[in-house]
Amino acid sequence: MVRTQRKNLTICFKLLATFTLLVAVVFSSQTAIASSTVQQSTGDVSLSASDFISISSSDVRTISDGSVIPGAGSKLIRTDEGVTMELHTSELPAKNAVTTWWVIFNKPENCTEGQAPLRCGEGDLGNPDVQASVMFAAGSISSANGKATFGSHLSVGDTEGCQTGLPCSQGLTDPKGADIHLIVRDHGPIIPDMLDEQISTFGGGCNNAPPDTGKPGPNTCEDLQFSAHEG
Repeated sequence: MVRTQRKNLTICFKLLATFTLLVAVVFSSQTAIASSTVQQSTGDVSLSASDFISISSSDVRTISDGSVIPGAGSKLIRTDEGVTMELHTSELPAKNAVTTWWVIFNKPENCTEGQAPLRCGEGDLGNPDVQASVMFAAGSISSANGKATFGSHLSVGDTEGCQTGLPCSQGLTDPKGADIHLIVRDHGPIIPDMLDEQISTFGGGCNNAPPDTGKPGPNTCEDLQFSAHEG
């Protein structure tokens, strides 16, 4: 749990630095910047005049019926080096363990299983021509009023977030063109001696997860929400 929290803190510092740097761009244009004049070093995140940067915003929706969750949303920053996301949401079960997941479709033009308006869907995860990966992004505990905030950065070629039992091609290979879906997954009430598993693995604490995706437990886990950013 300490490891996960430390990693999330590092990610949040990167997010704060990056969003501070780009806030004027976000509110003035909300469009892609092909030749940025901004130069700033933020630890592992370095921006130069030749860097590609794009910023997109998206609603958070329920997986059950696609309805928009009021007040929830996500932002995705794309650069040549990778992608950074921040997601705020609500209407979650109170004080539950919750994770978010990158679902990467590196070649969305080869998708055939999307449901309008999205090009790609769950059925495309097994298509090798799509080069899809499902990877851990972040974990947290929802508040007493069912809210949570997540932040994560994914570098090109980084497969650390891949987990046994889930599709994982090569991680992120096309940060500019990939379709990226962010999935919010509920792991049920906190199990004190399994919390680290609950907030860092797909099947942690679950009685209904695919084999080898985390330590099983008594909770029924469910993918509840998604936010999509198409390339």
